[in-house]
Amino acid sequence: KGITLDNISRDDGLVTAANLNIEKFIVPIGMIAQENPDFARIAREVTGSDEVMVSVEVGSDYDVSRSAYGTILGVDVSAFGDLTLKVSLEDVPFEKLKALSNTNDLLDTLETLGELNETVSFKGVSIHYVDGVLADKVLEKAPPTSQLNAIIRQQLTLFLAAYPVEREQILDAVAGFLENKNAFSMELEASTPIPIKDLLNKFISGQINRDLVVTAIGS
Repeated sequence: KGITLDNISRDDGLVTAANLNIEKFIVPIGMIAQENPDFARIAREVTGSDEVMVSVEVGSDYDVSRSAYGTILGVDVSAFGDLTLKVSLEDVPFEKLKALSNTNDLLDTLETLGELNETVSFKGVSIHYVDGVLADKVLEKAPPTSQLNAIIRQQLTLFLAAYPVEREQILDAVAGFLENKNAFSMELEASTPIPIKDLLNKFISGQINRDLVVTAIGS
């Protein structure tokens, strides 16, 4: 149990890397019940107590030489599941990042974010989930797996109409997870960084998969 802050690096007054870990933080189930009574009930069934143990990791790393920024968020709820999200960006100007960290004015922050949006490129994002018992509990009251798969297929067919190969890979991963309830992961990796401001147009064009590789696995 405890909080640690390490792997800290600085460059010209800007913190370019840091890693925050909160280990085995106890959350009273009564507090959860105020926001979500159903989840609180499941939590009591699973833990057999009035507490849930949570661990959190938040990390970031900015490579000044490459103007590349990476961040990680990990949340592990004991007995329930472990979720990790990673994001990688490139073409992140040092001066803009420094200005963003130094400003206390909302308008200045919004202006700097707008300027960053014009320059920053997307490199990759990944999500990895390892299930404990959460999926089992949630799916107990859900429609049958075959019906869930059909609903998800209908939605993805509309959303990913121009990307049949990627759609089938994601559907296979979802089906694998719904059947076995063990783990699900999906990664989007750009072979060449894609400017954030161009992402939507590239997606609509049906050609974003020329620069973006999708990997999805479910079990």
